[in-house]
Amino acid sequence: MSRPVTGLTVGRSYTVSADAWTDETVGNTALGLAFGPATPVSLFLPSGSGARTISQTVCAQSTSLTLRLFENGTTGSSPVVTNITVLDDEKVCSLIVTYDSRGG
Repeated sequence: MSRPVTGLTVGRSYTVSADAWTDETVGNTALGLAFGPATPVSLFLPSGSGARTISQTVCAQSTSLTLRLFENGTTGSSPVVTNITVLDDEKVCSLIVTYDSRGG
């Protein structure tokens, strides 16, 4: 699943989280989460596990970032995902500004 998250404030920190579990699959699986430019994180889910939470924080570099959830295990069985939230951490974060001396 891939969806844009809009209405963000540039230079603020946001945390996205999701709950996931497996539904009696034979083997283990994992849920991958990617939010904006941050390196994706993975949540390992043993077979028949209860709900677990995965989250990732990113500094908004634009007013819209892509949220992507994906199956990241070796069994090919997708985890059940619920309670996806995006939280404004109400914190200013650092942005890198690059100066181009050739024409401004």
